[in-house]
Amino acid sequence: GMTAGKLVLNAAKKRIAFNGRAAEQRLAEFVYGRIDLSRTQLVHYWPMYCEKTVHAARERYGLHTLADVYESNPSFVNALVAEEYRRFGIPFSPLNTQVEQNAFFAHERHVVTPSAYIEQSYAAEFLNVTWHRAPYGVFGQRARAELLALREPGKLRAVYVGRVCLEKGVQYLCEAMRGLEREVELDIIGPVQGDHAPAFEAYKNVPGLRFLGGMSHREVLTRLADYDVFVMPSLSDAYSLAVMEGLMHGLPAIV
Repeated sequence: GMTAGKLVLNAAKKRIAFNGRAAEQRLAEFVYGRIDLSRTQLVHYWPMYCEKTVHAARERYGLHTLADVYESNPSFVNALVAEEYRRFGIPFSPLNTQVEQNAFFAHERHVVTPSAYIEQSYAAEFLNVTWHRAPYGVFGQRARAELLALREPGKLRAVYVGRVCLEKGVQYLCEAMRGLEREVELDIIGPVQGDHAPAFEAYKNVPGLRFLGGMSHREVLTRLADYDVFVMPSLSDAYSLAVMEGLMHGLPAIV
């Protein structure tokens, strides 16, 4: 979950209208624009950060390129999330609008994604693309063998880690628990997004469901070994570092 420092920093950015994503993009274009690509044959790149640089090099040197897209199509995500906001009566402002993320599709014909979900979020809108799927996995790390051993019989112990908000789909976990309380215990670790608190108030007394609030990263990693399965029902995430951390601790992941 987010630390108090991150929450304060994000609030300050909003107050002074700081566009962090656009600043990252400008810095990346500045740095990558100084790399000599004249002897390069293939560039595998993140278009959000260096699309202009790569496009210019492609035109100049005839490079082969492969765009790596790790976030879902913003228009697809906004349509899903807007429906959730309406269902709970919360005002909705479009997400991921800080920068234009899809301009590269005008030039790129090969795109790699880590999941079918991301590919599907773009495929209907961008037709002239060859899609390549390469799941991230756990970067070659092995889960600890002792955590993969069969656990003691009893209720299935599930855990979610992240912001508690509608974009993350936590409401679906809560609703599912109303019918699973005899079989499953679910801990939700992370801070509740302020304006979403009313949406989750009705779930506070669901048997087997616990809202544990925000924790330090170290404490989260220490706790993961206590569970049987990691759950991430997000409507907006393409892939989550929290999922990889769950996998690293020997937990199967439901996403």
